[in-house]
Parts: sequence; structure tokens; C-alpha cells
Amino acid sequence: MNISKNVIRDLLPVYVAGEASAETRALVAEACAADAELRAEVDSLGAVGIPEAAPPAGLGLASLRRTQALLRTRTFLVGFCYFFTTLPLALIDRPFGAARVLATLCLAVALGGWIAFLRNAKSLRATGLEPARSRWPIVAWQFGGWLIATSTAAVVSDWLGKDFLAAPSYLVLFLICSSIVMLGRRLRQFREPEEIFRTETLFTLARERDEEK
Repeated sequence: MNISKNVIRDLLPVYVAGEASAETRALVAEACAADAELRAEVDSLGAVGIPEAAPPAGLGLASLRRTQALLRTRTFLVGFCYFFTTLPLALIDRPFGAARVLATLCLAVALGGWIAFLRNAKSLRATGLEPARSRWPIVAWQFGGWLIATSTAAVVSDWLGKDFLAAPSYLVLFLICSSIVMLGRRLRQFREPEEIFRTETLFTLARERDEEK
């Protein structure tokens, strides 16, 4: 059987790497025995070695500890942010003069905490952890978004003397809440309802990975 030299060249990398089948090795060896140019190419390929790069010792343990630290930080941030987000609601319309300033400071601290929470969520996403197949995460994000919007509106209303919690202002609150939920969706912090009830197979998992890329 007459095999083109270009076909033999295509087989040289797997031949040199030792990954070719017995038939392919025999075919390439026969072609090289009859062609000095092919033998030279085999020698040049064999001279280019692939360096063996061993992973650093303890890499897996370090990654595990980093993920555990991120999860602990996440738990702390959730409690911290909810506390300082709800505290302004308890300080609004209080008789002492510093209540308004204190409520504003608490809201500022809460917003700083939520920013740290979003950065933590982004880091956790990089670890490859999948969100739970449950409705609770998306409910928590919706509730958190509504709480932030309500607390912000209450503080602004107290400063400006205008009720931003009245019915016409609900659209603004809804937009703020929706924006926060969209952030959670972008960071893959919860699954969509259709994903929760979808049967998970190797095919669907592979398709989800391709869609994320």
C-alpha cells in the first residue's frame, strides 16, 4: 500500500510520543526505513522533550483551605450585612437627634459589606462550586435585594422628608431589587427554576459547561 509522505508526517507526533497503535508504528517504521528525510524528522521530534512539571506540594490542600476560608467569610458577611441593613429601619423616626446620622452610617457599612459579599461570591464561583439545586438561594437573593432597597429608601425618605416607600416609589424599589438579583444570576449564585427541576445527566452537565464558556 502506497502511503503519502504527508500522511506519515501527520502520524509522526503520536509515533514519537508512543501513543500510536501497533499497526501505525509498523507503518511509520517501514516508511522511515525507506526515507532518510522522515528518519531525520523523527530524530528531531524525539529531541524535543516535554518537561515534566510536578504540581507544588500541598496544592490540593491549599485550594481546599482557601475554599473553606471563602465559605466561612461568606457566612460571616451574610449575618453582618443583614444586621447593618435592618438596623437603619429600627433607627428611623427615633426621638434622639443622632438617629438619622447613625442610620445613614449603618446603611453605608451595610453597603460596604454587600460589596465584599459580591467579591466573595465571585471568588467562590472561580472555585467551580455549583449552586444548590433549590429555590432557597434565589429567594434569599430576592429578599436581600428588597431589604436593601427598602432600607435605602427609608434613610433617604428621612433625610428628604419625602415618603419613598409609598406606592408610586415601588417601581424604583423593584428596579433596585431586580438589579441585585441580576448580579446574583450573573455570578451563578443560584439556579433558575427550570434548572432546579431539570433532570441532571452527563449530557446536560456537558452542555451547561459549554454554555458557560
